[in-house]
Amino acid sequence: MLDSQRQFGPQAHRYARSYIHRRGRSLTVVLELAAAREGDLALDVGTGAGFTALGIAERARRIIATDITPEMLSRTRHLAGRRRLANVAVGLAAAEALPFADAAFDLVTCRLAAHHFHDVPAALAEFRRVARPGSRVVVCDTVSPEDEAVAAYMHDLELRRDPSHVRDLTVSTWRRLLAEAGLRLLEERLARSHQEFEEWVGRSDTAAAQVAGLRRDLERAPAAARRAFGIRLRSGTIRWAWGNAIFLTVREA
Repeated sequence: MLDSQRQFGPQAHRYARSYIHRRGRSLTVVLELAAAREGDLALDVGTGAGFTALGIAERARRIIATDITPEMLSRTRHLAGRRRLANVAVGLAAAEALPFADAAFDLVTCRLAAHHFHDVPAALAEFRRVARPGSRVVVCDTVSPEDEAVAAYMHDLELRRDPSHVRDLTVSTWRRLLAEAGLRLLEERLARSHQEFEEWVGRSDTAAAQVAGLRRDLERAPAAARRAFGIRLRSGTIRWAWGNAIFLTVREA
C-alpha cells in the first residue's frame, strides 16, 4: 500500500489530466456495461481521480469512491464539485479490505487499478462480499499477452517505469479468478489504451535514471513485442498500445 501511496500521491494532478483515465475507450465501455440505474447505491474501487465514479454518479442514486491515496480522493472531490455532483462520497480503503457491510451495493466497479493490487483474489472476494446477490460487478484492467516472453517484457517495462506496479494479468487468468471468486461472467470486451512515451513516463514521474533505458528497450523491442503492442516510432516519439479487458460479471447468490 505504501508504494502506491508514495507513487500516486505526488502524481494525482497528472492522472487527473490523463486522457487515458479521463476519456479513454475503457471508460466508455465500463459505463456502458455498468448500466447504472437511478436507484443504485454504487461503489468504485481504486477510483484514482474519480472518472469512473463521476460517470456512474450521473445516473446512480449515490456512489462511494475509494482509493488508498488521499491526494487522489481530493481530486475526486474537486472534480465532483466542478461537475456539481452532490451524490459522490469518498473513502480511504484498500481493495483487499473494504470497510463496508456485506451485500451493501447494487453495483461495484474497478477500472485500471488492479495491476497495483498485491492480492487480486482477495480484492475480488471483497467485491463479491459487498455486492448484493444478483448485482453487477464490472472489472477493467490492463492485460498482458498470453505469450509468456512478451508478458515478461511488458512487466519489466511497467515495473521500471512505476515501482508500485505489481502485475498485468492475462485474460485467461482474469476469467479463472473471477469464476473462483463467485463472479459469473456475462460479457467480456477488449479495448486498447494508446501510449506515447513522453506522456507515459511523465504521468508516473519516472525516475530520470530509468527513462533512457526504457526508451532504448522500446526502440529495440523484440519482434513479438513489437507486433503485440504495435510499437512504432512516429513524429519523433515512440507510440504503442496496451490491451485492456473489461468484464461484466454478476454476483452469484
